[in-house]
Amino acid sequence: MPRRAKPKEPKELSDKAKLLVRIHDRYRIMTEADEENRRLAMDDLKFINEPGYQWTEQMKKERGDRPCYEFNTLRIKTKRVVNEIRANRPQGKVRAVEGGDKETAELYEGLCRNIWNISDGDSIIDQAAEYEVDAGMGCWRLETRYASDDSFDQDICVKAIKNPFCLYVDAAAQDFMKRDAEDWILTERISKNAFEAKYGDAEKVDFEESIAFDDESEWTDEETVRVCEYWYKQPITKEIWLVQTPPGPIAIDSTTDEAKALSQQPGYEQFIVKRREVRTSKIMMCVASGDAILEGPVDWAGTMFPFVMIYGDCRVIDGRFIWHGLHRFAKDAQRRFFLERFEQEARPRPPPAPVDPQAQKAVQEVVGRGDLPEHRLNRPALDPHGHVSPPG
Repeated sequence: MPRRAKPKEPKELSDKAKLLVRIHDRYRIMTEADEENRRLAMDDLKFINEPGYQWTEQMKKERGDRPCYEFNTLRIKTKRVVNEIRANRPQGKVRAVEGGDKETAELYEGLCRNIWNISDGDSIIDQAAEYEVDAGMGCWRLETRYASDDSFDQDICVKAIKNPFCLYVDAAAQDFMKRDAEDWILTERISKNAFEAKYGDAEKVDFEESIAFDDESEWTDEETVRVCEYWYKQPITKEIWLVQTPPGPIAIDSTTDEAKALSQQPGYEQFIVKRREVRTSKIMMCVASGDAILEGPVDWAGTMFPFVMIYGDCRVIDGRFIWHGLHRFAKDAQRRFFLERFEQEARPRPPPAPVDPQAQKAVQEVVGRGDLPEHRLNRPALDPHGHVSPPG
């Protein structure tokens, strides 16, 4: 991964130029922080799912023209774990607390389940679970989309992320679910023709000669262009009003539509009992390439990032966050398993033991008489020397 010192941002830089510099720096930091984990996870994923990958190049060279069969027992174990997840699906429950309205809680629960059903959430979870078991990490996202082509109403839906290795998160996040992350990056490579058709009119950001990105190969090549969604928190300051109403005092955010409607009423300030200034942040999103801000930045309606990232087995070792899937430490045993089978087949077989003609003749006579029980036909009586005793 190319490295570069963070450029000094002169005052002449526009907001979009500063944002693009930030995207480049944050992408480099995120990829370098998780580079080793993802390299090993990709190796695990190929080992389980790519035919022929369990044989190293050296092993194939040593076998020459002999076949390199695989007996992939680890993939069967993956399917067993995923099938157990399918058979025992957890369901969310919305509960009314501290005297809350039970009917409202049931309404929210029904809304959540409807979103899950129309999004085919079970299939999305199954895909993420397979990545989590095989590679150690899976993910999905939330998004909004218009209900129809002739409406402004938007629906919330759950969407799969086909390649979890395209999602990066703030390396400094400490929460297991990454709820304290400051930013996320979701990347995608598209063809240059598709890029020109969709973003051909995008205005490139002009930089001074002193600011040059040396990671251009990470963003574009001869056939494709990397496009990323950059989600980040922008600090803001707002007021919280404690408003006196007939049922009792309620807290209202001064930036909401409810507060705007209240402020349009004459003498509304007399109903505000208390004010409190809050320093918080809002979620912003933009779409960028290596040299342009293609869309945004725009506000996200939610208060949290719309990404969910789950890990398999994870540890902190020597200050490094390490994660992996189910089969990280079973790969050597898997290779040893089929190598032993080939060694056993290649081992010369011992010649058959000599047969005593007299013993063979006696066995034939015993079998031919047919006067012995069925279970003794194949077990003739033996003398002290190990020979078949003659009949009679």
